[in-house]
Amino acid sequence: MDRDFLDNISCMGESMKLTEVIQARTSVRKYKESPSVGNDIIRKLIELGMRAPSPKNRQPWQVIHVTGMEKDHF
Repeated sequence: MDRDFLDNISCMGESMKLTEVIQARTSVRKYKESPSVGNDIIRKLIELGMRAPSPKNRQPWQVIHVTGMEKDHF
């Protein structure tokens, strides 16, 4: 494996080592009431997620983006 890959990872505009990225990962169990993620960011994340490998290229994912009252019922 290329050693340079382990040393230079760009994460949210910051250059970090891969080990730093892994160690900085956290789990979130409480979310803010007001959404702070714009539709353009959500769309980009979905597009990037669609590039993830899947078994036999089946691409089995389904995405539902709900807002407003629908979100409250979800």
